[in-house]
Amino acid sequence: MPDLPLDAEVRYRVKLGDAVVREASFRTRASADKPVRFALVGDLANGKEPQKAVAYRLAEEKPEFLVALGDIVYPAGRVNQYMHFFWKTYNDVDAAGPKAGAPLMASVPVYPVLGNHDIAAKFPAVPDALGAYYFFHPPQNGPGAGPWATPLGPDKAAVAKFRAAAADSYPFLDAYSFDYGPAHVVVLNSNQSGNVDQPKLRSWVEKDLKGSAARWKFVCYHNPAFSSSHQHYTEQAVRLWHPLFEACGVDMVFGGHVHNYQRTVPLTFAPASPKRDGKGRLSGAFALDRAFDGEKNTTPKGVIHVVAGGGGASLYGPGLEKTAVALKKEHGANYDDYTAKMVVDRYSFVVLDLTPETLKLRAIDSTGKSLDQITITKPKK
Repeated sequence: MPDLPLDAEVRYRVKLGDAVVREASFRTRASADKPVRFALVGDLANGKEPQKAVAYRLAEEKPEFLVALGDIVYPAGRVNQYMHFFWKTYNDVDAAGPKAGAPLMASVPVYPVLGNHDIAAKFPAVPDALGAYYFFHPPQNGPGAGPWATPLGPDKAAVAKFRAAAADSYPFLDAYSFDYGPAHVVVLNSNQSGNVDQPKLRSWVEKDLKGSAARWKFVCYHNPAFSSSHQHYTEQAVRLWHPLFEACGVDMVFGGHVHNYQRTVPLTFAPASPKRDGKGRLSGAFALDRAFDGEKNTTPKGVIHVVAGGGGASLYGPGLEKTAVALKKEHGANYDDYTAKMVVDRYSFVVLDLTPETLKLRAIDSTGKSLDQITITKPKK
């Protein structure tokens, strides 16, 4: 829907013949000086009860938009899985509740991030593969087609049919950005490990981030660069992005993939080499801002990385007390004690409240209780 005014409420009605199917309203994007609340969660729709509790609690927070941090549906990103798992939790809900979910999609825009399960079904062998491209229509400001996008294969007839049906969602779902209030958000596809080596994509990311006048800059992709869980630990290609994010003034990076909640201290990272070792690891030099506590010291030195993968899929443990020791022993200097908070025994999501000068992050569990919170401040312009 192009050319909508900022800071407005739009009411709509969907009819099938004479019957009203849905009637609701939504807020348009906020202007840069307005406060905004948004939510982020990944690994969220597998048809089981925990995801419904997360959806319900998330709706209670009344976010203006939601970033779905990948693995939106399980196990393979098929259209039928969106219909049965995602839609029936986040849309087709008659009465919202912790065992039913909530109809967020009636009033809350969803910005998708592609996870590995979202592209797991093999195209074109599986007729309803790559369902995300049919359902979501992102901003079309990314670098377009390239090796950073989900590969479609050599069957030209099948590719042409898919692209006609998906319209402009392919390949723009793989890399795009948007402004909302004082936030600028960049979304990337981290499933292609070679993305970070693509000059055109890197150039677009750098130009996009440096060209933004937004007070707060965020990057969202599925695979976390810095995690303290055993699961997916060695999938570290995205660490190569970090120096660019530092140079472009990124405040936070959000991921999913690891099914729990984690937050790092503010950090800087300089890769020792652009090449990963045989296990997929990318080592380098860390500088950790341990003085930042998000309460008394609210000015971080470095980028904060957040894992928000507790949206409904089976949780990953154990906790930090055990993993920090084991990861240090197994991976040496590749691992550092960069994790400030880690919660592995509860499903959760993240809410950000922004003004031009203040960021408040809260991690909230599926019962509505707070797991973690920090504040970051910036001087007035």
